[in-house]
Amino acid sequence: MNDNAAAFNGHCGFKEDNEFFGCGKRGLFVQTTSCYEHAETRLAAEGFGRDMMGLVREADTERSVQKMSLAYNTLFGQDMGEAYSTEVMEELKSVKGVWGPKREFWSPAVDEGFQSKGPDRGYV
Repeated sequence: MNDNAAAFNGHCGFKEDNEFFGCGKRGLFVQTTSCYEHAETRLAAEGFGRDMMGLVREADTERSVQKMSLAYNTLFGQDMGEAYSTEVMEELKSVKGVWGPKREFWSPAVDEGFQSKGPDRGYV
């Protein structure tokens, strides 16, 4: 893993505008997860997440849409099924395959390090 690795998961093209985490009039879901191997790179990794969310919130302001955030701290090795349903995991996995076939971006929903398992989840 790179010192300044970060995750960006996006989705657009909803059947209905608020179908995915109640995103309202957005048509886009953004998640950033900061990852780092060394404590010295923590601020840079977390800064990336703040900057990315700042861009999304700036667009909300321009469109006069209420700012939204979903506070959820992800940890390396955790069960991602705690944050996402099986349906959402499938969606993230398919979206990742469309925009990242060469693994340009790391995705906690489908890549190693994170896992999703449980009674109705078969991801590892």
